[in-house]
Amino acid sequence: RWKLWLYHVLREDTPFDLWVGIDYATAYEPSLFGVVPIIAEGREPTYGQPVINRLHDLDRIPRPDFFRSGLMLQAHAMYEALCDLSRGKLKVFFPGFARGPWSMATILRGFNNLFLDSIDQPVFLHRLMQFCVDARQSWERQRCLFLGISPEDSSWQWKYVAYRNNSSSDLFEDEIDCTLFSIDFYREFIFPYHLQLSDFYHGIHYFHSCGSLTDFLDELTKLPVKHMQHISSKTDLAKAARVLPADIILQYSLDATADVMDATPDHF
Repeated sequence: RWKLWLYHVLREDTPFDLWVGIDYATAYEPSLFGVVPIIAEGREPTYGQPVINRLHDLDRIPRPDFFRSGLMLQAHAMYEALCDLSRGKLKVFFPGFARGPWSMATILRGFNNLFLDSIDQPVFLHRLMQFCVDARQSWERQRCLFLGISPEDSSWQWKYVAYRNNSSSDLFEDEIDCTLFSIDFYREFIFPYHLQLSDFYHGIHYFHSCGSLTDFLDELTKLPVKHMQHISSKTDLAKAARVLPADIILQYSLDATADVMDATPDHF
C-alpha cells in the first residue's frame, strides 16, 4: 500500500521489490536490554527511560537473548506469520541490529550521564561501550545461527528503505555530533569500538549519523566504510567529498527549510 501510494500520488520511482520487513523503529534494540518500548497507534515506535541509573546497574543487565529478550517474542511471531502468509511469494526479512555502541550507550545511560561519566568515571564509560559492542556481537551470532548466514551478509531490510540493501554491519549513530564533543572525545570513547565492530563484520557497509560529522571526517577515513556514508545537512558536504574515499556513496540529506522551503534559484 505504501509503495502504491508513492507511485500513484507522488509519481515516485520506488522499486517494487518482492520483500517485506519487520520494523520496530528505534524501540527494537533498546528493548533487548530492558528499556521499555513505547508503541502507540499512529506513532512511530520509540523507547522509554534509561535503565543504567547507577554504576552497578550495568552488572545486572544480561546480554540480549535472540529468542526471549524485549520485542524478540513478537518479532519471531511476526516473522513466522509473514512467512506463512507469503507462501514463498515474498522474501521475509528478520530485523537486524542497527544501533551503534554510542547510540546504545546513550539510550541505556542517558545523554547527560554519559558526559559526566567521561569526566568522573571514564573507566566505567569504557566498560559500558565494551558491553554494547559485546552484546551486539553476541546477539548477531545468535541471529546468524538462526538464519544460517554469516555476519557480513546483507540479510535484512527496513520497510521504508527501498534505495539500498541493509547490511548486518550498518552503524546508526545519531547521537554523534561534533558540536557536542571534541575529536579527542570521539577518538577515546567511540572510535575504538567502531573499529571492533568493523573487524567483526569485515568492514562497515553503511554509516549513519544525523549529527554534524564535519570535525570527525578525517578520523572516519580510518573506518572501512565499504558502501555508503550518510552526510546530514549539518555536515560540511564539500569537506566530506574531499576527505572521504571516492569509491563510497555520499548520502546527503537536505535541510528541509534552508535547502527546500527557503531556497532561492542560486542556493546550490
